[in-house]
This record gives sequence, C-alpha cells and structure tokens, in this order.
Amino acid sequence: MGDDIQAEKAGIMEVADVIAVNKSDHDGVTETIKYLKSRVVQNKNHDTQIISTIAATGSGIEELLTAVDEHYDWLLRSGRVGEQQREHLKSELLDLVKQKFKEEFERYDQQKNVVDLSAEAILSSDTDPYSEAENLLRDFMEWRAYVNENRSSGDRSEQP
Repeated sequence: MGDDIQAEKAGIMEVADVIAVNKSDHDGVTETIKYLKSRVVQNKNHDTQIISTIAATGSGIEELLTAVDEHYDWLLRSGRVGEQQREHLKSELLDLVKQKFKEEFERYDQQKNVVDLSAEAILSSDTDPYSEAENLLRDFMEWRAYVNENRSSGDRSEQP
C-alpha cells in the first residue's frame, strides 16, 4: 500500500465502490485490509467491497470481477449509473478548470511576478494572505479580460 495517506489524499476512500488489494501474498496485507476497512467511507445504500488479489497468479481475480459486476448491477437497478457518471464528469471538469486556471495564472505570474510581490507584502505586514489572495484574483481576472479584449481586436500585447 505504500504511504497509507496517499489513498486518503487522493479521495479514494470517499468514492471507491470496490477496492482490490493486490500482492496479497506479501507481509502486512492483513493490516492493510484492516486499515482500509477502518477508513473506507461506507455508502448507506451499499458496502464498499475490499478484495484480496494476487495478479501474478490470478488469485482473487474472479472474486474481484464478481464484485465489480455485482456493484454495476446494483448501480443499474438503483438508477445511479447516470448519477455517478454525472458526478465523475463534474469532478473531471472541475479538475480541468483548476488545471487551466493554474496554467493561466502561472503565465500571468511569469509576466508580472505578482506572487513574489505579494509574499513580500505579506512578510512586511502590509497585508494578510487572505486579502492578498483576493487582490491577486481580482488583478488576474482584470488582466485576463484585458488580454481577451485585445486579442479580439487584433492587439497581441498582454500588458494591461
């Protein structure tokens, strides 16, 4: 399992319907499964199944496939397939928006060096992190509006 916290940081405990613990012939698997059972967030409509597997030998693979099939059948019967697809799509879209925003903000920061300037302002007690974050966001949005406006008019400068 490696770092126990990695699964929790990735949000797996909240969304997993079936968990496969591979290499179940290795030491520590019993503790790993106990840990997962204590941390997994159970849905009130069904339990998250934890299946032990050994992929190299095929052990547990049939049980894993059965668990996945049973869960999918439950999703179909309960009408949750569309709901889960929608939730996964929303999550994926939010991740894409965050990534795009981050890329655009980093481009803005490369041109303006705003993060360093903001950090200096915070360190000199001229402002607090929350106010400075709001200022950065406001200034970034104004910069983006200016860039977009000038792109549509044919001006390629990115300096507001």
